[in-house]
Amino acid sequence: MKTLTIGIGCRLHSSAEQIEAAVRATLGSHAFDEISAIASVDTKAHEAGLL
Repeated sequence: MKTLTIGIGCRLHSSAEQIEAAVRATLGSHAFDEISAIASVDTKAHEAGLL
């Protein structure tokens, strides 16, 4: 099984929609079975687009 861990960085005040669109565009047609984790640095803990 091929799993993927996604690390997300973003600009201040990025919306969830912008972040999702960027992740989907980056993943494109790459084949994997599941996403095992999505993570970011702790300084982004209160970034609304990541909550």
